[in-house]
Amino acid sequence: MLGETVLRRGGTTDVPRRVTEALGIEPKRNERSKLLWTPAGGEVVVSKATPQSDWRKTMLRRNGTAAIPRHVQQALGLNATSANERVSWVKKGDRIVIMKAKGPQSSSRELSAPGHC
Repeated sequence: MLGETVLRRGGTTDVPRRVTEALGIEPKRNERSKLLWTPAGGEVVVSKATPQSDWRKTMLRRNGTAAIPRHVQQALGLNATSANERVSWVKKGDRIVIMKAKGPQSSSRELSAPGHC
């Protein structure tokens, strides 16, 4: 488990630092880092995108947040208007996978802490 974050009303979430480190990206002032979201069954694979990547990409903002595209929210059964929706970030082999979090919210600060400040 790399982290667990809350989906905000606008469809954005914090990207845990451990995820950005695993993908080899950092939000920088002069660099436009992008995330590519690829649905695969009940989970979504997140990877580092190139500038030429298709429409399934979003920008990693300098504050460590990224928008989760609507097609990904729908694939995971997330509701951006709900205040309780959480996303789990998990490393499976060489892939980073996100899925809708289940069960009670984690009390671990490591899992719920924002990615960047």
